[in-house]
Amino acid sequence: MLHSCAVAVDGTVVCWGYNEFGQVDAPAGTYTAVSAGGLHSCAIAADGTLACWGDNEVGLTDAPAGTYTDLSAGILHSCAIAADGTLACWGDNEVGLTDAPAGTYKALSVGSVHSCAIAADGAISCWGYDEFGQTDSPAGAYKAVTAGLGHNCAIAADDTVTCWGSNDSGQLNAPAGTYRSVAAGAGHSCAIATDDTLVCWGPLAPPPGVRAVSYVRPGRQPEEPESEPEPELEPEPESEPEPEPESEPEPEPEPEPAAEGSGDPERPGEGVTVVAGRANWSQGYFQAALHRQLLEELGYSVTDPAQLELSTDVAYTVMAQGRMDYWPNSWYPGHYQWLEHELPDGSSVGDHVSVVGELLFEGVLSGFVVTKSFADAYSVYTMDDLNSSPEALAAFDATDLVPGNGKAEIYGCPPGRGWACHDIINSMIAFSGWDNIIQLTGDYNTYIEFAHRDAGNGVPMVIYVWAPSPHIARLRPGDNVYWLGVDDILDDSNPTGVEGGEEHDQRGPDGTGGYVSIGADQCPSATEQPDGRCPIGWRAGHILVTANNEFLNANPAARALFEAVRLTPLDVSLANVAQREDGAQPDDLASQWIADNRDKVDSWLAVARAAS
Repeated sequence: MLHSCAVAVDGTVVCWGYNEFGQVDAPAGTYTAVSAGGLHSCAIAADGTLACWGDNEVGLTDAPAGTYTDLSAGILHSCAIAADGTLACWGDNEVGLTDAPAGTYKALSVGSVHSCAIAADGAISCWGYDEFGQTDSPAGAYKAVTAGLGHNCAIAADDTVTCWGSNDSGQLNAPAGTYRSVAAGAGHSCAIATDDTLVCWGPLAPPPGVRAVSYVRPGRQPEEPESEPEPELEPEPESEPEPEPESEPEPEPEPEPAAEGSGDPERPGEGVTVVAGRANWSQGYFQAALHRQLLEELGYSVTDPAQLELSTDVAYTVMAQGRMDYWPNSWYPGHYQWLEHELPDGSSVGDHVSVVGELLFEGVLSGFVVTKSFADAYSVYTMDDLNSSPEALAAFDATDLVPGNGKAEIYGCPPGRGWACHDIINSMIAFSGWDNIIQLTGDYNTYIEFAHRDAGNGVPMVIYVWAPSPHIARLRPGDNVYWLGVDDILDDSNPTGVEGGEEHDQRGPDGTGGYVSIGADQCPSATEQPDGRCPIGWRAGHILVTANNEFLNANPAARALFEAVRLTPLDVSLANVAQREDGAQPDDLASQWIADNRDKVDSWLAVARAAS
């Protein structure tokens, strides 16, 4: 968030900060409450009516009539509690942001792209974007709720704190105790205990002496790149999994992998417990659910992958230590860096795990997409075109997150969460000399919402995306965006000097990487290539299974199954869209896919049974 507001003692509203859309130009009058959103602000007047000002591109300042008692402004929507206790929301409804539930409520909190409210009986209801389960409200009675970026926290009737949603940095791991207030931020949470001490969890700690916490709503906050690149690719200290991985409490796995041998040739895994895991991004949930069900058809008892939902910087170490048997969400070559991580005993992760099979081989695309209408208007079909064209830069800079600085701020990847794309983009910028391009490294889910809105409205933007993913169902190459090309494919020279930066090479072992077979309708820069291929700048990747070596050696049927399974980008993308748009559950999607592809599945199972 780039601006702030407050109600003065005399009831007037004062705002300060970023003001491109007039969001700090508070109206005259007296008010009882104010809330600063992303690029707009709202307040409750002394007579109970609402007033909003600032960016109105999606109706953010079109406050409803009536009288209200509580208010919360977000990034793309705002909500308020009416005098009769009912909810009203307004703004962008792309993911159900304004679909407030019926009933009467006593407390409200708007997050980044979701909202939560406490009903008169203390029950919590949440609605909106649900990639991380942030709208899966817990049962029970509560007296306070706070909605953050991808997670929420609430204070129960007994003063304990419960959190739910994304846990990629431990923001759900609320400590035991009793509390009187709680605030959910981006990747952390804080609360004031009943003894007035402050407690925070997640990666961000408060400064010494802080005694109070105010609710922070993430907004369109650009981050200028530091003068020095990230010094290394090692995980942040708080991500080290030695105490416990950042996940729900994990089940106790067998200390040694049990060997097969039930005697039933149809169920060679009978009697063997398998500890499964999954990635902390929803695009991997389908594959995790599918592998679990396939293993269960072989007789294995498989733990719920959701119990070990891990980020990449944790997953590989946990697997190498034998606390997780397999992970079907490895993205190579980007994840090879994690196999080089050194364990406490001096061995590397790669000494204890193996990459198995060809689950989704050469089916992963990564790259930059640009608003189509802007690209056509200024002939911006490569990143180099954007960097070198004064006219295009001026048009882009006029509406990006830091207008007027002569630079193009593009939506990139967050650092410190195991996302190799963050360092790769920095390397590309340095390697290609894109001096007029800056990578923004805030919350990716928020960036996607901004990018989708910008592309739909013809506003210039560039964002890093990948496929398969539901993002490509919204940012559609050839429709509202294009794939951008690059003039020079990044090599292994490691221009930023980060540890392991040689692995960022996108040309590949044979030097031909960085080009993909995408037509000029989706990638106009392909017309400039002799073979008509898009110079996308990123090697086509693979989504593969990585598994613990001891588990694989003790369970040849499981290994054979991992080697046999093949999916297509369409399989995964359709599942991703069903999760996002229809609220479908990964387990149900996997069951249906198995039923629809029974012959193929049976052939995989036959191979696995033969290997036992």
